[in-house]
Amino acid sequence: VLWRMSAVAITCTPWLGLNAYLVREIINSVQRVPNSAMHVIWGVVCSAFAMLYIIARAVLLVLMFTTLRDLHPDAYKTVLWTSLVPHL
Repeated sequence: VLWRMSAVAITCTPWLGLNAYLVREIINSVQRVPNSAMHVIWGVVCSAFAMLYIIARAVLLVLMFTTLRDLHPDAYKTVLWTSLVPHL
């Protein structure tokens, strides 16, 4: 579950950031919001997305290395690659 949530966060966060940027530009062109307020809001949104991305990436790295500890014994068997190639 944690792996899937982190993978979804890593996949969606850049798109959410892009959408937030586009919404900011649309709001800025339609309605004149004071620049200082817009910069603060944009900074908070970007910081939240950056932290979400970094935490999700770190979780994936930790999960990746911790699953290497508990490999199934079949993972250590030698694969006969020549049996998988049909013309050999």
